[in-house]
Amino acid sequence: MLTLLIPCVLVLPSVVFLGLGSFRSTAEVQEFFTTGTGPQLLRAFAVAALAWIAWQLSILLRTWRQVATTAPLLAEPLVTHRFRTASALASATTGTLLLWRSLGEAGPDGQAIPPAHLLDALDHFLVYLGFALLLLSLLALFPPSAGLALAGATATGEGTLGAALAARLGLAGIALMAVGATGSEGEAADGETASPGEGRSRSTDPERAERVGAAREQKVAELTDGTIPSGAPGKPGMKVTKPGAGTTDVDVIGGDGSYIAVGGPAKARNLAKFGEKCHILKYAAEQQGVRAQVYLEEGTPEPALKLARKILGDANVHTFTR
Repeated sequence: MLTLLIPCVLVLPSVVFLGLGSFRSTAEVQEFFTTGTGPQLLRAFAVAALAWIAWQLSILLRTWRQVATTAPLLAEPLVTHRFRTASALASATTGTLLLWRSLGEAGPDGQAIPPAHLLDALDHFLVYLGFALLLLSLLALFPPSAGLALAGATATGEGTLGAALAARLGLAGIALMAVGATGSEGEAADGETASPGEGRSRSTDPERAERVGAAREQKVAELTDGTIPSGAPGKPGMKVTKPGAGTTDVDVIGGDGSYIAVGGPAKARNLAKFGEKCHILKYAAEQQGVRAQVYLEEGTPEPALKLARKILGDANVHTFTR
């Protein structure tokens, strides 16, 4: 009973963080685990889980030979034992590396793999998988592979069933290739993903996106008596970096020297990314001894505003009308 209960308890914070906190309406849960005492709580449970895995792994290694000799004719106990050993080794290795990285310079906000690389890999995987399914459907319809894929189907009068299966594989392959080739929607000039109502036009009309970003930056520069560091509104701003976490743009430098990020409603489409950018902006501003502020256009959903206020403080998050 304990061997089942203990792992469930140890994995509970991670399940809450990655499961419950993945929804937009529960973004506060994910924010709790990435700020304040949240990271320490996750690390504490991670250390306890690694200790539990190490203990289980020691038992599996001690019984390595015993399992092979006591039941040589039964494959199931042997396969189960080897599978548990391999999974324990993989879990211990991965957990140790991630824990080591979170304790290093990158901190809990650091990234093991930049999200852009993960999205590119997913796009490529969908294209390759779609091509493989399409190829499989073609091989199932034409000789000589038809004899292998649909063996016996025509002889029993069920050839239409095999053909329908091949057609479904082909359709699934084409759909996956289309999704993978399309990839994610383009980003606006200010670094945010396009909102649902204007995503198509922004991803295919960079000039319009640049005009929107320029209008926002000019308005915020007027409101704050600031300057636009890029020298040209709508262009990528001044890059700032947080070690191990990534980079973000400073769109406007306020009259008091504060670092200001400017955006709109689309910031709410990816709250995790938006929160990450806010943390980077705050870190860079603190290094220069200035404030970090965010100006979001009227109409930005409340979850994005609440997240920014939690990271930067209520006084540093503003809305404006373009």
